Amino acid sequence: MRVGPLTVVFASIVAAACGAAPSGPPGTQGIGGPVGAGGQVDTAGVGNGTTTATTGFVDKTLVSGGETFSYKVFVPANYNTATTVPVILALHSSGDRGSDNLQQTQTGVGRVVRAAPATFPAIVVFPQAPAGDVNQSHYAFVAIAQIALDLTLTAYKKSDLDRVYLTGHSFGGIAGFDIAYVNSTKFAAFVPISANICVECITGSGATTNAQASAIVAARLKRVPTWQFQGELDTNVPTGQVRQIRDAFVAVNATYTYTELPGSGHYIWDGIYDGPDVWAWLWAQHR
Repeated sequence: MRVGPLTVVFASIVAAACGAAPSGPPGTQGIGGPVGAGGQVDTAGVGNGTTTATTGFVDKTLVSGGETFSYKVFVPANYNTATTVPVILALHSSGDRGSDNLQQTQTGVGRVVRAAPATFPAIVVFPQAPAGDVNQSHYAFVAIAQIALDLTLTAYKKSDLDRVYLTGHSFGGIAGFDIAYVNSTKFAAFVPISANICVECITGSGATTNAQASAIVAARLKRVPTWQFQGELDTNVPTGQVRQIRDAFVAVNATYTYTELPGSGHYIWDGIYDGPDVWAWLWAQHR
């Protein structure tokens, strides 16, 4: 957990989430649709899609914007004998950005998978955002993550398309809201942790308030089961903004649960992912 550097770099994307103009490339903001498969289908390790897939962590690559990025896919030990397998898109925090294609699998969901690789029951897609300007990284991450998920669903024929889940913490949770918004019928459930909304990413307008953007997102995602977690004392992602998201979801009678941890700050995700409650809830969700 990198408290110092993460706090500094994360401030920029928090500013974007508060409505300041992010420096994303044209066409990435507002109401853009889902990203395509980047012109490349990476089938490394999938065998014939039926009985010969490589299990464990498998290295993958994808192409986005003319650049090649690495990502990892965890394939559960029972993949070759299972009929169908759920899929999780797991999005990391700002401190795990880079190009080593490793750090993003050692935190968050990755910690849970590495603690019990023989029994973890799902395919997990682990994209990694590039280092550099945090706003540019955000837009790149949103694109990379969607491509990585689509490539995985295409390559792994046993993927259960009715049990595709999305979760992210901090920087990854903010990206998760973008991805959920433009793929509102793809996911069976969404678990954002310590995350608010990048207002301009969603609306394309710097004049939109957090409350207005929250209402737009809630209307789109009202039928996507969502369980949002937030620390009461979080100052990296202001809890007041997250409560506005909560209020917007509640106002449209969404399938939504909000859990605020009293006395806790920003770094709450390890405790949430380590506990059984969120997993029992997640596995029960079907599209």
